Amino acid sequence: MFFFTPKTLVSGVKVSLYDTNGDVIQNDDMYEIKQYDDNIMYKVKKASLKTAGTYKVQGISYRNQETGNCPQTQELLLNLYVYGERIHLRLQRYDKIQIEGETKFVSRKNYLTKSYVRINAERDGILKCRGSNGLGDDTYNTTFYISDVKDGFDVFEFGENSIELRNGSAHEIIIAENSTITFTCGVCPKRSDTLDVFLNDSLLKSGERHSLHTVGNTLSNKTTITLQDAQLTDSGSYSCRIRNLHDNSYDYLNVTFTVKKPEKPVIWESNLNGEVLVDYPNMTYELYCHVSGIPKPAIEWYKIISGNPSQMRPKQFRES
Repeated sequence: MFFFTPKTLVSGVKVSLYDTNGDVIQNDDMYEIKQYDDNIMYKVKKASLKTAGTYKVQGISYRNQETGNCPQTQELLLNLYVYGERIHLRLQRYDKIQIEGETKFVSRKNYLTKSYVRINAERDGILKCRGSNGLGDDTYNTTFYISDVKDGFDVFEFGENSIELRNGSAHEIIIAENSTITFTCGVCPKRSDTLDVFLNDSLLKSGERHSLHTVGNTLSNKTTITLQDAQLTDSGSYSCRIRNLHDNSYDYLNVTFTVKKPEKPVIWESNLNGEVLVDYPNMTYELYCHVSGIPKPAIEWYKIISGNPSQMRPKQFRES
């Protein structure tokens, strides 16, 4: 129930109230209007989400002038927030542990109520949002995990000197002969409790050449594979495999290691051609230098100190 009383300060003022749809309010099943001396009381009998919104009070007075009655209009806008029938939002896990969220009530045509909950490591699992009022409720749920592994399942950490190439689903790592093959398979334990590694379709285990090291915690299980002194014949396809807990299906991530003979660095593209004039003060000119080589070359930039070309001072810029 909702009351408000606009006070008429001048006798002879006609007061009208308009609902959220712009229609004049009259005595009916929804509204009640009463007048007491110079005051008019408007009563919303059953406040609900449908009656929330902006109401307009309009007062019109008439003043006698030589040319006749001259109407003067004054309007006032009122916002009605329906807290007695407001929606209650809760975020729940399926074990019925209620999570406190930050709720914001917004008076709009669509009667929107927003709720936010902060994420932390204790709130993973199946989360459910439930919105309810006196007419019923609606729910939505999703499976929610927290992990330090991208997408809950990933292969990464290939070594700083390796060359990583991606083309769609194809994933290739190029390393130099006599260097080390290394990579890590990781999975979120809420997604899978198994993690296997294969080489050319054969299950890989620690042995004479390969070493496997596994660590785990609540965020992830990770297995790191290492092969030192890689030879050309060690090129092959490695696969990380997991079995999903929700349906027992298998997922794979494949990566091909290619071992190649070392190659001397070669600059194959650059704009360092003769003298370069840079406009001041814009200074928007960018120099670039693209270098190929195996293992992956490091790129540094140097400035020759004026008057002594043989003396060079290293200055590291952005690698392209």
